[in-house]
Amino acid sequence: MLETAKTIMLGVAADKNISSKRTLEIGGGYESILEVGAASGYNLSLYTGKRRLGIEPSALNCKLAKKNYGVDMFNGLWSEFLEKNSGETFDLIFTSHVLEHIVDPMKFIRECATICNRYMFVEVPCFDIKFVEEPYGMFGEEHVNFFTIQSLWNLMNNAGFAPIEFEMIFGFKNILPNGYPAISTLWKKADDKKSIYNSGACLERYLAENEILLQAVNEKIKQIPSDEKLALWGIAHHAAMLLANTSLAEKNIVRVYDSDKRKMGLKFFGVPITPFNEEDIISGAVDAILLTTYTAQRKISKVIDKMNLPCKVYKLYDI
Repeated sequence: MLETAKTIMLGVAADKNISSKRTLEIGGGYESILEVGAASGYNLSLYTGKRRLGIEPSALNCKLAKKNYGVDMFNGLWSEFLEKNSGETFDLIFTSHVLEHIVDPMKFIRECATICNRYMFVEVPCFDIKFVEEPYGMFGEEHVNFFTIQSLWNLMNNAGFAPIEFEMIFGFKNILPNGYPAISTLWKKADDKKSIYNSGACLERYLAENEILLQAVNEKIKQIPSDEKLALWGIAHHAAMLLANTSLAEKNIVRVYDSDKRKMGLKFFGVPITPFNEEDIISGAVDAILLTTYTAQRKISKVIDKMNLPCKVYKLYDI
């Protein structure tokens, strides 16, 4: 979970002395809080209420939360928690970067409403404002839902929640297109439905801008000579997207590099994935390297620059 963004809103929500009506109008604060997807338990540790509980499928995270922060955790899935819950309810239910991973978000929010007394915090990546340096970087495979302010508003309204506060988290220092910008939102249980603007145009604009960007990236790939012995460095979602949507498959791909040990032994476009081997350059097995990652391009570039390798290095983005 993305804990930095959580801390911003939770720090405000937990402070009973906050007087700004724009920030929160919560009266006497919270007596109990439940976080779904509590990760390390850090965010819950910031809350000083009488009752705090996290739901977390990782047994290691649950152990560390208790050890490091004294935070109680339910080790299991949301559905398992509901089955075993003895009727306990909470003043605040807290979710950050969870809803985009849930197949049926309406079912989940309505289930939350059954054990929520007063408020619900939701933070999700926001489609209304997207930076388009990486073609279709918003569409990570791990996300099964994509939210705009309008869609989140409609979802929460239909589940019986009314908005209190929205905050945009831009995450300029985080090169994570499918995580930022994000919206941090606080809701109260109330049958108080309000209309919100139509954000369909935002999605259409994003798709149009990304198609232009993708074509610009493809033009760079087209400039790579087809007979050049090419190595790809950085094999993940973005590399697969390039392979499927550009002329990359027409190139002479002879090596595929990645630092993730879990990928070793797998193949990308029929070529085994291996760690980078400087000998490939020295021996002439590789003429050029194409960085096929957006998020790690800067990091890999620094590694290559230090090596002063006698080969071409193609970069697709000016970052």
